[in-house]
Amino acid sequence: MERKKGSEREGGLGLHKKATRTVWMVSSSVLFILIAFWLVRHQLRDFNYHEIKHAFHQIPESAIGLSLFSSAVSYLCLTAYGLVAFRYIGRSIELFKIIFASFIGYAFSNNSGSWGAFIGAGIRFRLYSAWGIPATDIAKVVGFSTLTFWTGFFALGGIVCTLYPIPLPTTMGLPLVTSRSVGIVLLVVLATYAFTSLIWKRPVRIRGFEIPVLSPVVLVWQLALSVADWLASAYCLFSLLPSGYFLSFPYFLNLFLLAQLVGIISNVPGGLGVFEGAMIILLGPHIPADYLLSSLVAYRIIYYFVPLVIAAFLLGFNEIVERNERFRKAAAFLAKITGSIVPDILAFLTFLSGCVLLISGATPEIQARMARLGSLFPLSVIEISHFLASVIGSCLLVLAWGLRRRLDGAYYLTLALLVSGSVFSLLKGFDFEEAVFLLVVLAVLLPLKRHFYRRSSLFNEPLSAGWLASAAVAITASVWIGIFAFRHVEYAGDLWWHFALWADAPRFLRGTIGAVSVLLFFSLWHILHPARFKPAFPDRQELDLAWHIARRSVQTYAYLAMLGDKAFLFNKVRNAFIMYAVTGRTWVSMGDPIGPRSEKADLIWHFNDLCDEYDAVPVFYEIGPDDLTFYLDLGMYLVKIGEEARVPLTDFSLKGASKKRLRNEHNRLVRDGCRFRTIPVTKVADVLPRLRYISDAWLSRKHMREKGFSLGFFNENYLLRFPVAVVDIGGEIIAFANIWEGAEREELSIDLMRYIPDAPHGIMDFLLVELMLWGASQGFKEFNLGMAPLSGLKEHPSAPLWNKLGAMIYEHEEYFYNFQGLRHYKEKFFPVWVPKYIARPARASLAHVLRDVAGIISRGPKGIL
Repeated sequence: MERKKGSEREGGLGLHKKATRTVWMVSSSVLFILIAFWLVRHQLRDFNYHEIKHAFHQIPESAIGLSLFSSAVSYLCLTAYGLVAFRYIGRSIELFKIIFASFIGYAFSNNSGSWGAFIGAGIRFRLYSAWGIPATDIAKVVGFSTLTFWTGFFALGGIVCTLYPIPLPTTMGLPLVTSRSVGIVLLVVLATYAFTSLIWKRPVRIRGFEIPVLSPVVLVWQLALSVADWLASAYCLFSLLPSGYFLSFPYFLNLFLLAQLVGIISNVPGGLGVFEGAMIILLGPHIPADYLLSSLVAYRIIYYFVPLVIAAFLLGFNEIVERNERFRKAAAFLAKITGSIVPDILAFLTFLSGCVLLISGATPEIQARMARLGSLFPLSVIEISHFLASVIGSCLLVLAWGLRRRLDGAYYLTLALLVSGSVFSLLKGFDFEEAVFLLVVLAVLLPLKRHFYRRSSLFNEPLSAGWLASAAVAITASVWIGIFAFRHVEYAGDLWWHFALWADAPRFLRGTIGAVSVLLFFSLWHILHPARFKPAFPDRQELDLAWHIARRSVQTYAYLAMLGDKAFLFNKVRNAFIMYAVTGRTWVSMGDPIGPRSEKADLIWHFNDLCDEYDAVPVFYEIGPDDLTFYLDLGMYLVKIGEEARVPLTDFSLKGASKKRLRNEHNRLVRDGCRFRTIPVTKVADVLPRLRYISDAWLSRKHMREKGFSLGFFNENYLLRFPVAVVDIGGEIIAFANIWEGAEREELSIDLMRYIPDAPHGIMDFLLVELMLWGASQGFKEFNLGMAPLSGLKEHPSAPLWNKLGAMIYEHEEYFYNFQGLRHYKEKFFPVWVPKYIARPARASLAHVLRDVAGIISRGPKGIL
């Protein structure tokens, strides 16, 4: 009873403290608002409503356009916080979803004062949880984004306050004379945070909640995005201020950051009134209050109100879509019937964007805008921006064809050029209408990445006469418009090199040359270079044929054909094949031909002839020592790239002193409850969801992406063809590997081996040992552990350069990949080492060949990095 009364007293005290805290926060907010409105009224006592209205209408259109653009850049940086945050926690999610949730969250939080962090976090939690993101990961994303927001403030505030200190008004009641002391404190705090992040190498765990380590790359992105966000939001207001008052941007930035800090501390939603009052006090000695207030009102509308309205509409629309089943079905049906024409529509919008930039570059700029532009930027910036805008216009005409061909590279490059084009449109003449149009096209493109899935190069695509004619007409039309617009300008030889603020005609001539050069280069490339061969990925019938051939092969790597990421070249009687992939002019065969040895030579020659027909470079990767004479007959160069580990199974066991370590580790895991079993092909479908979960968790933990070609990746159709070995604890699978069984029980191997992040230490050894014991009991002769790259290369004085380089990399593994560690790991199973080679023609550079092979395996340059 006493305990109950004590609990009631404690509960009452807790409620009392909570109520007191709430009253204090509300009271302080009201007090700040009253003080702010009194200060604003005091500063505006000599002005009337009509004077303020007149000052508002005096804001030029170019200033409003630049302010809108700066606001868009700021919110773009804010949404990018989410991208870096998801990379930091090691999770992947669709780009559009991150942008969607981040924009809505920040639009609401910016208008919500001290409660903004909670409101924005609540909105993002609602959206991310609906998309299957765990609550712990959402908390990490929100916390990381909040921290990113403040790192930029500390960095920018510290720099400007230290290098450009300003005197602080006594009316603000601060105990400081200048802002330099504030800047030093901010830089010290930021330096402490950065130093701690760089030296701390282990995740922080708080009651089971793990905070990942902050890498230097993520820290740099954090600072860069946050600083860019604060700069853009400040410039959003700076561009609206009346010209002619000689106010430098660094000085203004000092005042802006200080006013923002006061607004945030005030707990007032969006700092409404408080921020404006602080800015009027700080800028009052420099700019008349009526003009200043009109600029602040415009800033409030552009930076706060407009994004809030857009975010509210998007959030409401999303709720309707999520909750209305009929609406979802209609949207899915509409997406299905329009999916085939979306690339064509986006290609047209991109082509139109290019035309807009070309025509803009061919017409005179508005003089009032140029005058303002000339007062803000040097002439060199204006000239370069005009030229690059015309070049980007021509590039967009080219990329439109790539979008129509559904190329992913064209998609990403188009996004980058639309952003760049919008920036250069502003820098060449404050053409904010063009910038807005390009950003709208960008917004349309962003969520539609799924339609651009082809990895081919634009230079490898066949050239369409219709598209070429359309591009030529577009450029010709822009040239004609330019000639008509500048017909009063007398042409002279030195006109090309005339640089001046009002020299629109020379800029038109230079921009036209740049635009025409882009189109000519692209056209001549296709005319002078032979057409690239486009390998067709195998259909179901070809996969089934390759499957039957692979099952008769004693070499288990033949099953890599079932991944479906390689093209097939069959012999005439279709009992043997080569599997290969193409990147640029390099055709890479995976291993030796699969099939009877009597068919291999003809297939190798056929592959070589096909490459010669298309001016391609034939490469044979990871070939064994048995068939090297076939490649030497072709005049190919052989280079050793590593050694393959093969463990004899006829007498494999865990007995003996040499296997003591393996035996002890194996027994420990058995005592911990680990159990090994194999799942037959007919039962694999039942466990696929669990295998998918393990695979995704493994990739996320390793911060890796799926590879291909010579390495398997998680593909359900692929896994359904093989039995699977699993390790479970208490009936729950914690690790798995698909089993490759060679013909005649010559060879046993695995491909995809993955486990959950919190699996017991040594789980890989346990699974491999059990597989070898199982293989020995089934009568298999050897277990293939795969290749150890660069293993076995000798750094002898008379050895080839590649051997010396490979041996050097192998020996100094601390600077590269852990090659020695990989070999030492496989050595514990006492394998026999078999050399592996790569064959290439003499004309092909080994460096280029290895680069292309790595690109194919890693699925592009991003995978290599």
